[in-house]
Amino acid sequence: MTNTKSRILLLGATGKTGQLILEQLIAKQARPVLVGRNPETLKALAERYGNLDIAIADAQDPDSLRAIIRAGDVLVSTVGPFETLGKIPLAVAVEQGAHYLDTSGEPDFTDYVYETYEQQLEGSSQVIITSCGFDFVPGQVVAGELLAQYGEKVDTLNVIYSTADGRFANLTTGTLNTFAKAITEQGTFYNNGEFYKGYFGAKSYPIRGSAVILEKFAKVSLTFCFLLKISKIRF
Repeated sequence: MTNTKSRILLLGATGKTGQLILEQLIAKQARPVLVGRNPETLKALAERYGNLDIAIADAQDPDSLRAIIRAGDVLVSTVGPFETLGKIPLAVAVEQGAHYLDTSGEPDFTDYVYETYEQQLEGSSQVIITSCGFDFVPGQVVAGELLAQYGEKVDTLNVIYSTADGRFANLTTGTLNTFAKAITEQGTFYNNGEFYKGYFGAKSYPIRGSAVILEKFAKVSLTFCFLLKISKIRF
């Protein structure tokens, strides 16, 4: 790193996801730079948390991002849908020598990140972490604990995401837009160590005796079921 004073840049700080992350960073005594398009909204949020620094930038304006991102910084991107809005912030972070983390849960974007940057950054000191959000992290953490406990006794692990009452709860605008795209277009999925194309909800699986409805277009379940072959899970 050439930057001896690395900063955490929270892109999309005034959004719901951004504010949730901000609360956790403050609880850990971190003082991130709040990044967004609206100076007044950013200023009000910064004052609420002890006069944090702010930076004005548009996720779709590379020059505005280049003006604030320095080598050694950590860019935390919460701006979705990531397939539409996430590529430019990632590209600028890589270009500037910054580290990067996002909250995407979009398989298409995950595939894009690996295809575009895995070989390019191999052997470098830059850290790029995609899909570090609810869609993947809790399931992988639980899966890792189960594997550590039961090891070779387990062949297939079902990781299920569901709501207690079968309804969506306080989804962000970005997440709703992502779902709209997912049910009308073919997307990228990851299973058994491989990426493949398909429609969200093309298969259904029985859970606790009840059919999980995952029929393409006609019915969309609020329960997500990922089948992971143990031998091919990578943590």
